[in-house]
Amino acid sequence: MTTLPPEIYEQDKCTFFALGRNAMYAACQSLGLGEGDIVLTPVFDCDSTLNPYRVLNLSLDFYKSDPYTFEVDVTDIKKRINKNVKLVHIINHFGFPQPWDAILKLCEETGIPIIEDNAYTLSSKYKGRMLGTFGDFSFFSLYKMIPMIDGAMLRINNPQYSLDISMDKPKWFYPPDWKKVFSLVAVKMGYEYLPDAIKMRILKAEKPLPPLYSDKSGYPEWHLRDAILSNFSYDYYRPMSRIARYQMSNFLRNDRMVLEKNIRRYYRQIVNRLTGVKRLKVLWPIITDEQVPTCVSVLIRSHRDEVLYGLKAKKYAVIAWPTYSGAVIDRGLEFPEIEIIGKQILQLMIPAHRVLKPTADSYFMSLVRDFITLHKRFD
Repeated sequence: MTTLPPEIYEQDKCTFFALGRNAMYAACQSLGLGEGDIVLTPVFDCDSTLNPYRVLNLSLDFYKSDPYTFEVDVTDIKKRINKNVKLVHIINHFGFPQPWDAILKLCEETGIPIIEDNAYTLSSKYKGRMLGTFGDFSFFSLYKMIPMIDGAMLRINNPQYSLDISMDKPKWFYPPDWKKVFSLVAVKMGYEYLPDAIKMRILKAEKPLPPLYSDKSGYPEWHLRDAILSNFSYDYYRPMSRIARYQMSNFLRNDRMVLEKNIRRYYRQIVNRLTGVKRLKVLWPIITDEQVPTCVSVLIRSHRDEVLYGLKAKKYAVIAWPTYSGAVIDRGLEFPEIEIIGKQILQLMIPAHRVLKPTADSYFMSLVRDFITLHKRFD
């Protein structure tokens, strides 16, 4: 796969799946994890990410991270390690690396394997070394980084482990992704945005999971919170579809290099325009050429939700991350930092399909302008 950085893709180490959750499930099976085994996983993560662990009846213990840098608290991880801990889940959030020197030292001392989560990371490095090469297992949600309907990759870095699984021959697409295929066809026909009426009637689009209330007490109820979602449970080993493989094969190495360069450029432009705006704080105002960030994370002191929904109404790619698990929400007293991440942070995404369009400059200029306008209106 010439699309991927050569440091990441090595045929004998990599297997392609439909979703990152499929890759996670395969890694857990390779480790032989089962009921009673504990996974240390970050408190900052989406509930759907935990699907593979829940399907395998694994026990979860959440550890702390810094709400302003997303950096894991290695000391807190160390305190939580016991004989039943069989896996540590580390996330390189949105293209930014974790303190891998300290993490690897800890896990070498304990012998506990690491699964390295690069769901929103593809080409970033840590001290010259590509992210995705640190954990015993690492996975990438490729469809979040490259224009394709599905696609993830599991990379095994530790030769002690291997996959012994049977995967079906890839189909052109799978039922969980028929809406994406419909949208893909619509875009090819010139309909970049489908009217909401069509989405609701034909696609029966589910309203997005509500974020934590930014200016209210309590938390939104949601029937899909902690649910085992069908796009994962359809087939725990679901392979990358043939459509996605075709899309990936047409996304060349030069496309990726242009993408990475432009992502950094737009990131810096957005940060420069937000610098000095009152009651806003960009969490990572400075990036290096080793980092390929996939969003600009902004701390908003109040009315985060109004700004979020206002931008979504204008069809901008913005998210309020993460959609916490109920198990995390129930432990709010133990993890007060979830209030900061859940209620005050907005991500301005820098998606590949936007960056590569001729209209990218005007899109990102408009995004920042409307963001500032909405922020000032509600602040």
